[in-house]
Amino acid sequence: MNVKERIRQLRTRLALRGRIAVIFRLFPIRENKIVFENFHGRGYGDDPKYICEALHRKDESLDLVWLIKGGGKSEEAESIPTWVRKVPYGSLAALYELSTAGVWVDNVKTAYKPRKRKGQFYLQTWHSIVGFKRNEGDAEKVLPASYLKASQYDASITDLMYSDNDFRRRNYQNTYYYHGPVLKCSVPRCSVLYHGREEADRKVREFFSIPQGKQILLYAPTFRVDRDISVYRFDYHRILTALNEHYFKSMGQEKKADFVMLMRLHPTVAEKAGALFYSSDVKNATMYPDVQELLAAADVLISDYSDCVFDMVFVKKPVFSYMPDLDEYSSRDRGLYFTQEELPFTFNTSEERLEEAVTRFSYKDYAEKCEEFCVRIGLEEDGHGDAYLADLLLDKIRGQRK
Repeated sequence: MNVKERIRQLRTRLALRGRIAVIFRLFPIRENKIVFENFHGRGYGDDPKYICEALHRKDESLDLVWLIKGGGKSEEAESIPTWVRKVPYGSLAALYELSTAGVWVDNVKTAYKPRKRKGQFYLQTWHSIVGFKRNEGDAEKVLPASYLKASQYDASITDLMYSDNDFRRRNYQNTYYYHGPVLKCSVPRCSVLYHGREEADRKVREFFSIPQGKQILLYAPTFRVDRDISVYRFDYHRILTALNEHYFKSMGQEKKADFVMLMRLHPTVAEKAGALFYSSDVKNATMYPDVQELLAAADVLISDYSDCVFDMVFVKKPVFSYMPDLDEYSSRDRGLYFTQEELPFTFNTSEERLEEAVTRFSYKDYAEKCEEFCVRIGLEEDGHGDAYLADLLLDKIRGQRK
């Protein structure tokens, strides 16, 4: 079957689902039902997870539905609590749940949804906090037309977006095709970084069999468009050796560290993780369900253009960049919102530069630069965004019941 035939069949299936979804509109909306999606059904994580758990803590009578690939039988579904109903992502059952839910919560703008009904409330959480690479209206020349169209439609049905910093709020208002309110509040996924580090550390160490006393390096690069996996490869052990020698020295302590590396690829390229190299101290963490727990447990992050660098900057955990394709990425892909001079960490385009950045790192200088950056973007973050947004959604639900 050629590509054109596959596309034709996909369009036929979507059109059929759309026609069937109209029938679901005959069923009443259940105000206390909230449907969550995360990266097109890829797992239990990001802001939707933390909002979901805060809602359950506040009201156990809520009907919380999680759309996930494979439904309750998938491996990724194992991390979802028993009090959450698991429904196969993209199925007719998912369309029914969406059609009859009082609230939708999603962190991407291209998920297939039925036509929104009057009385339904859609919270678009998005999946980055600040934004390193340009997106939406700032990247129209490189983003696919189909994505831009889907994004514009999603923005037209979104009821609320939020941010914990002024930089991102302005982007939402000016470049994301969205014309509704942008709430200034803490971001739900930050709760684990501010208040849940010990529990996250316990879970991550238990999952990967990492003993206490070892330090954790997380390598979490973003995805590339039409690029092979060589961009994710460098001499991991060379950098681990440098960290072992200099990590504590950067904090004024005369002792050596003992690092293990967890490598997590972006969900968009997760299928490529098996082709990378692993060992006893370099472990594959791509399928770990929640990257926020990995960030909370990690002592150090290596990344590139991923927004996860800002999570670590907020809590002043060391960040090192590895950007071997910086020139190409900046010109051909998205382009970046920040220059090296504006960020607390350097742009390292080779293994040699990455190793040098590790050996020259001063935690005191880095922490000061993190503070300066957070002031510059107007950050207001206390780690309680999950509870705040849960209360907001509960108020919406209770208001609809009156």
